Amino acid sequence: MSNISKFEKCPNCSEPRHLDIKECPYCGVIYDKVIPKDMVNGPQANVDIELLQNWQELVTDYENKDKHEKFLQRAMAKKRLPFASQQYRKLLEVNPEDIMAKEMQEKIINLATVVILQQKRVVEKSRGGGISGIVMMLGVAILCMGFVFKQNLFIPGVLLICLGAGFRHFMKSRQV
Repeated sequence: MSNISKFEKCPNCSEPRHLDIKECPYCGVIYDKVIPKDMVNGPQANVDIELLQNWQELVTDYENKDKHEKFLQRAMAKKRLPFASQQYRKLLEVNPEDIMAKEMQEKIINLATVVILQQKRVVEKSRGGGISGIVMMLGVAILCMGFVFKQNLFIPGVLLICLGAGFRHFMKSRQV
């Protein structure tokens, strides 16, 4: 039996590749990190090898919906939904009527939408009170100044607090 691997040559420098060596002694490439050129499709050369292997396992038992679900869960956990989408898109290019690919593509869109909406909510929560918070704080400051300086600033202070609270409620009701 030959000691040359299935590549026969280093995929980077084309020198002979031996099974017992994990990296090329000529150019230093680590074989486990290289994806063969025939497996790389398009500009997405930075492919997660584990996810690619999951995809290849899924293809061998394509009708198994659980495998599709697990593949999407792994892709989402690794933040690689675009890779999953690309795989199903390739199948749909070959067979536009593939029901499983259509269903999984739809699921990917839904998952990506949920992720985007969750990120949007985090950003909105981090903004704090905004204008309404400033108006309410101004109302509280006017109330405090009225008490400290013995001035009748109760009505303007309460009006500003109510105005700020009403504006905040209005803005939150529009976001739903």
